[in-house]
Amino acid sequence: MGQGWRRVSEAVLQKAPISLGNKTFRHTSNGRNELMFKEATEFAQSIRLLEKDLRAVLKCIDGQYKNLRGILVSPVPNIYEEGEHGPVSTQPGVRLLGANMDVEAIPQAAEAARQRITREVFEPLQEWLKAYNRAEDHMRRLEAVRLELDSRRRTVTNLEGRLTRIRADLGSTKHKGLIEMKEVEETLARKEEKMSMAEEAFRTQELLVYHSLVIIVKDTAVLRDYTYSSLLIIQECFGAAAAAYDAKPAPQGSTNYAQLAYHPPAPVPGNKYEAQFTGAERSTPKGLIGSMFERIRKGKVPDSPVGSHPRSDANDTHDQASAFSCLLRCTNGLP
Repeated sequence: MGQGWRRVSEAVLQKAPISLGNKTFRHTSNGRNELMFKEATEFAQSIRLLEKDLRAVLKCIDGQYKNLRGILVSPVPNIYEEGEHGPVSTQPGVRLLGANMDVEAIPQAAEAARQRITREVFEPLQEWLKAYNRAEDHMRRLEAVRLELDSRRRTVTNLEGRLTRIRADLGSTKHKGLIEMKEVEETLARKEEKMSMAEEAFRTQELLVYHSLVIIVKDTAVLRDYTYSSLLIIQECFGAAAAAYDAKPAPQGSTNYAQLAYHPPAPVPGNKYEAQFTGAERSTPKGLIGSMFERIRKGKVPDSPVGSHPRSDANDTHDQASAFSCLLRCTNGLP
């Protein structure tokens, strides 16, 4: 019987319901490796999902930062007044929203985060998955050896039963029984030798699988550090992009952003919105928003139309709505 057919037939017998051939036969156990491999497989699925999610986050950040750069290098709208020959811009020339800042540092932050996560997170995760794949390959080989061993054990068990019956019948057919008994004993000796080799192969492969699984199970504790690193890298990526707003333009840039700086237009007479902010408060859009929220912080928030309620955590939504209402009133020039 070939090894392939022997393993297939044994697998069918072990999966079949209890029958005449399966009543007393107990297959060789590989329980500890099966349990460890089952849990490692579930964990490997989580690792692949983590890698997929991180790649999606990096792709999203990369797209967002490229769009943000495109916005910052775009010219801002102008304010026009009626002139003698038609509308005239109050600030002629091109003005960029991202002037006086290092615009190129924003996409560079996304690229740096991608490289760091690849080097510090993806590569260690891939090494763990490679170790898991090797253990999976060893596990398949172990199962094949186990089935071959059980098939040979089953053959030896059947020959031993047959030899016992022949010896019991020697009284009636002694001469014929002796010849048959000798043939069965020779066959049994050969089968027992092959069974012993299969047992040795199984023990060797079982230990190999066991140690492989023990290593990857112990390494799972280190994977926690890599997940933490991924969060820190993404956090630093956003921090680096935000720092670009306070950085000088890169000297190697092809566009002189300093000459195309954004300067708020002069206040139009009668414009209540412009009249509320003077000096440093209105030097940048950031200053405008900061001044608005400073007014909100100092308590200039209109009462809610719903009525007064004691402040508590449950009223956070009410406070946010009131602050947003005040912001809208400020932008419309209302007191």
